[in-house]
Amino acid sequence: MFGSLCDELSYGTLKAFRLLVPLPEDRELMTWQNFPQRYAYVIPFYFLAYLARRKDTHFIRLMTLPTVLVLAIRGTYAYGNPDPMAYFWEWTRGMGAIVVVGKSLDYAFTTEGQLKIGETDLPSLDDGSVQGLYYPADSFLPPGLADANELIFSLRGIGWKFGADTYIPPDTRPMTRGRYLLSTLFTLIKSFLVFDFTLALITSLPGIGTTAGGSMFFTHLPLVHRYVVSSMIMLLVSVYFTAGFELGDALGATIAVGILRYEPNDWPPHIGSFWSADSLHDLWARQWHQNLRRMFLIFGGFPGQWLAGKFGMVMGTFLASGLYHESGLYLTDRGFDQRVLVFFLLNGLGVSLEWAFYKLAGRKVSGVLGRAWTWVFILGFGQMMIDSWFVRGLAGSNIVPSAFSPTHIWLMPTMQPWIRSFIQFLQIE
Repeated sequence: MFGSLCDELSYGTLKAFRLLVPLPEDRELMTWQNFPQRYAYVIPFYFLAYLARRKDTHFIRLMTLPTVLVLAIRGTYAYGNPDPMAYFWEWTRGMGAIVVVGKSLDYAFTTEGQLKIGETDLPSLDDGSVQGLYYPADSFLPPGLADANELIFSLRGIGWKFGADTYIPPDTRPMTRGRYLLSTLFTLIKSFLVFDFTLALITSLPGIGTTAGGSMFFTHLPLVHRYVVSSMIMLLVSVYFTAGFELGDALGATIAVGILRYEPNDWPPHIGSFWSADSLHDLWARQWHQNLRRMFLIFGGFPGQWLAGKFGMVMGTFLASGLYHESGLYLTDRGFDQRVLVFFLLNGLGVSLEWAFYKLAGRKVSGVLGRAWTWVFILGFGQMMIDSWFVRGLAGSNIVPSAFSPTHIWLMPTMQPWIRSFIQFLQIE
């Protein structure tokens, strides 16, 4: 009898899960007609963020949470675009839904609500003056919506209690609005050109630039030659990633400061000096972006700390990061690759070893040796993660349409013979 009950519960749980996350073959094709169903979660999500900025709303937030979670998960995973050219955008759509889930859990379970630094209390729901809330005085958004919008897009938590210990890279841009926007515009154009150029080079490599997918490890090459080539590709990918994050940062700053009228010092750089990181801790806690730090703590760091203290917190955080990147790829129906999890867990182990070294030696990992150590993990072990994305066709999808790519329009016709010669020189055809 007990076994039968367990079987029924297991069957019912699976059916409920598949209602939210159907099998790939059971997904509904994305169309403009089902757009409202796919993004219906936005309205209750904003309402939840609004409630998180009002006191005595904890119970209402807990009651609102299931609606947001169900609509966000089903609206994302019950629909799909099977076109391989859309793989990259399907991946980002899946990761976006996970961010909504993480933020919703934070808004609902933080009893006091979301306080800014310096705030001791929040206004009640019936307080029309919204006294105590901070938002741009000349914002065109209604106060309640502007406040919820700021909370939702404050990924790092700058100025908020939940982000009080988040590292913020120094900003070298001028702080007057006009000069700040001009400098940001220059960064936006420069980073887009670098992003577009490196993407074009990566996708011109045999196999890698196809939606069928191809490996960066060319197995017909001798072992040393093979890893020299893959390391060169990894360097190119690293430039591509840093340019991509600079591009996103500059675009966000332009919108926030130029359109939503935030102050320039409200939008400092998202990433520091990636190439100068001289320890894994320095890389992940200071130089790399901290946009998802809070979410990884919620999904893995805090549970890991409860189970195994500081070591559990570090490993849980990196495990959550690995699962986050893989869960987004579920929408592409290209299988699960454990190498992504292995990469992030190795970095968690590396950070823990640095902490142990500090306890034993009394000094932190740093300097030239620290930088070499960091590059082994990122440029060495990182190849397994990047290759897992290449073989699943991410690089071959339509990341930057050719019609909007300066490299494809102006440079590639001239560069093609040079690229062909370089491929022949590397012997990777």
